[in-house]
Amino acid sequence: YIDYICSIGGDCLSGLRIGVDMANGATCATALSALRRMGAECIPIGDSPNGKNVNENCGSTHIGALSALVKERGLDAGVAFDGDGDRLIAVDERGETVDGDAALGILAPIMKEAGGLKKNTVVGTVMTNPGLACYLEERDIRLLSTKVGDRHVLELMESEGYSLGGESSGHIIFRELATTGDGLLTATLLLGVARSSGKRLSELASAVPRLPQLTVNVAADNADKRSFSADRGIAEIIKAAEDELGGRGKILARVSGTEPCIRITVSAETEEMTERICRELSSAISDRLAQAKAP
Repeated sequence: YIDYICSIGGDCLSGLRIGVDMANGATCATALSALRRMGAECIPIGDSPNGKNVNENCGSTHIGALSALVKERGLDAGVAFDGDGDRLIAVDERGETVDGDAALGILAPIMKEAGGLKKNTVVGTVMTNPGLACYLEERDIRLLSTKVGDRHVLELMESEGYSLGGESSGHIIFRELATTGDGLLTATLLLGVARSSGKRLSELASAVPRLPQLTVNVAADNADKRSFSADRGIAEIIKAAEDELGGRGKILARVSGTEPCIRITVSAETEEMTERICRELSSAISDRLAQAKAP
């Protein structure tokens, strides 16, 4: 596996100084060997697995320690994997997060220019930040959305022959290089672009716009969930909010399959608008659900 990753990267990381958070998980067996062989100087954390501490205050879901390490040591970047190694969240030289959406925005135009972006299409999910769609559209790249979950992304990629897809959480799939999301592969390609371009990761990531996004939960039991799905009035409330955005944002309201709630996610051009629309929607939907229960 390490040989394969290095055959893709070569010496693409030569001269880079990076922090590497392995989440006390699977990449402890592979990441440092591969990244160092490709030329990077690595400062590891999250590299002491004991069978119980996987993802414990470390890795791609807890990047605070990696961000601090990068800033304290003056490193070029940091990469954080999750426990099973299929996700990658990076931080730039300032310790700022570079998530999966930013990675897709950085990599897709490079792949297109090299002729490797099949059908000039990237596959994301309904949670993909709308800023990425605008960025890709300006570069004649189409963004398609699936349900949340990398398995849905992969299914569409396989059925239609697309080569790049992923989620903001860091699951990035290069279908012609791997059969699943692979954090180490993603780190190799992402940092390789930074190295070859001569640009800081912050410069590359800041070019990909990110609209403010907020998610709130509206308490809902099973009866509320059924009402939400069937109530045309709620659909009209959501439609009115979408009309207000005028195509410069996104609203996603869905029943949670795991918790007693309805999740409302709003993206808009400003934080103020995002918070206001989210607040108004949650209040209106709560009122509507209460009315449905009234005798």
